[in-house]
Amino acid sequence: MVSFVPEQNHLATMVADIRAANHAFPLPELAHRFLNSPDWHLVKFEAQRLPGGKYAAQLFQSRWSGLLFVERAEAVKQVASEAMSRVFKQEVVQQDPPAGQFVCVARCGLSGELLGPPNHHDYKARVEELHRTRFAHMSVDDYRRQIETVHDPELIERWKEKARTRTVYRLLDAGDAAEAWDEAQARAYVEEQVVPKGVRAVTRAVLPGDVSREIRDPRLLRLLRAAWAREQRFPVTLVRALRGAFRRMGLHLFNTKEGATFVTAIRPRPIEPEQVVETIREVLEWLRAHPGCTRHELIHAIRPTAGEDPSRIGEVLQPLTWLVEKGHVIEFYNGTLATPKDAV
Repeated sequence: MVSFVPEQNHLATMVADIRAANHAFPLPELAHRFLNSPDWHLVKFEAQRLPGGKYAAQLFQSRWSGLLFVERAEAVKQVASEAMSRVFKQEVVQQDPPAGQFVCVARCGLSGELLGPPNHHDYKARVEELHRTRFAHMSVDDYRRQIETVHDPELIERWKEKARTRTVYRLLDAGDAAEAWDEAQARAYVEEQVVPKGVRAVTRAVLPGDVSREIRDPRLLRLLRAAWAREQRFPVTLVRALRGAFRRMGLHLFNTKEGATFVTAIRPRPIEPEQVVETIREVLEWLRAHPGCTRHELIHAIRPTAGEDPSRIGEVLQPLTWLVEKGHVIEFYNGTLATPKDAV
């Protein structure tokens, strides 16, 4: 199961904005704002729970990047790849060119990369590295069939020159005294010492939105895309999460007569016109007779000759401000006004 929840920092920012605005905002539109910004939401993956408390499947997660996989072997590959840059400091060093007589050199037929003479001690590692980093979608045997052997003195010399450059790996934790390892030694260390601690089995995981976009596991990717498409049509899981979060943070939700859900910092409180003073009653009665009007329409209707006179306009806006702040009038995000009796 895949669902979406709001990121806490952006949730707090939105709540502060709602409180400052004193307006009522449509809950689904707020949910879409979270959904459409990767850093605004989190993605929750949960394995299906079966009767008896067991789970239908287990997920495997990298402790570093947080990426998820259905198969442990794929998570191991991910962690091993991440570890090479997290555990080691890589250095490029110069060395003497390969010694000996070489009459041919192997070349990758897909990339044109020179792999070295088949009898050279680095050849096997070079083939495995290129297959792993660029052609892992092929089987090893299929990839080996793409390798060609060429007898070209110029290419042999080019390989020799390239072979003078070597990448060594030093453990970051060992400091300046770290021994220089080749890639094979480094990967062996990662597989033995790092991977067992870097992969964890989980039945539930919550990923930042931007991390979820890096998921490559085909099955999880299909689930994520399907859930995303459902949320785009209507953000059910985000609406549910926001509804609870807004209430816990002191906001108020209400449904209009048309069935739309809104959130506001002010609890709607109906009041009868006879319960307020004349200056406020005038505004309240007109709004009850004309739900959905704007401030401009209200001013023009009650004080048609006010023009740009601030004092005349204030005769309308001051009572309106009091009514809105007390919850006796709802001011919506689009500028329309209504009393709770007419809206809720």
